[in-house]
Amino acid sequence: MLKEKNEKNGQDKDNTTDEEIEKLNRIEKMLRRLRFSFRVKMAITIFIIVGLVVYLYWVYAAANALSIENEKIKSISPTGSPEEYVAVLGLTLDNPTSTTIEVDKITYNVYIEDNYVGEGEKNYFKIEPGVHELEFPVTFNIQDLPADAKTLFLEKTANLTIKGEFTIPAKVFGLFTYTTVTAPYSVTEPVSSGNSANWEEPEPVILREAEHVSIEAVRLTWTESTAKDFDKYEVHMSTTEGFDPTNNTRIYTIYDIHTTTYEITGLQPTKEYYFKIVVWTTHNLYSISNEVSYPIP
Repeated sequence: MLKEKNEKNGQDKDNTTDEEIEKLNRIEKMLRRLRFSFRVKMAITIFIIVGLVVYLYWVYAAANALSIENEKIKSISPTGSPEEYVAVLGLTLDNPTSTTIEVDKITYNVYIEDNYVGEGEKNYFKIEPGVHELEFPVTFNIQDLPADAKTLFLEKTANLTIKGEFTIPAKVFGLFTYTTVTAPYSVTEPVSSGNSANWEEPEPVILREAEHVSIEAVRLTWTESTAKDFDKYEVHMSTTEGFDPTNNTRIYTIYDIHTTTYEITGLQPTKEYYFKIVVWTTHNLYSISNEVSYPIP
């Protein structure tokens, strides 16, 4: 009887041990699943954080990519109000990205001979990818200008300065602004009171015969401009002899007065092309060169 009792206790002990082992196995499996789930969630979280950081950096870099290639005061003219004038500020902006850059605003502060004469701003506009020439009218008043500076502006020439900055938002998913980028600019030019008769048209440059480069390419060269208020060269091309240069015939713009050569590619050997160079000044005056053709007849 004692032996039967011991055997029963042994069986209970073995049964209890098997249950505990099974329970421990279940707990261990559950812990493994929890650890795996935790690792997956951590990996996903890290991936999201890294992706968001990369995205925010990309947004910031895109907002910071806008550059100002050229600054000029294109014209000055009276508005009709007493002693009030409007200057046309010309800015060449380069958006090197593949996306549109939104500008919250551009500000203007105007000075004549370092004397403050006005300010203003233009709110919200967009800059598409590529290089763009934009114009901004800037109004100022010379009523409180010191007498000597006013005399220079009205009777001779005075230094007009326009400076300010672009404010560009860096937006998350195009909706929420998390920071802003500013791009300053400043331009100073000698101007008069708006009498364009005081500004002379530039001498036209001489365009030399087109130089053969390949069956589909030619090189143009011309004399350097002598304009003191030089702004840019424009290269124009047409398939019509005696054409008038327009925005449709312009194929390239050069802002360096010393760069007097340009290579044109993608020509069709069966066609005849005609070329001209237009020289612009900062006072919005221009001259047109002689015309050359290629192939040379």
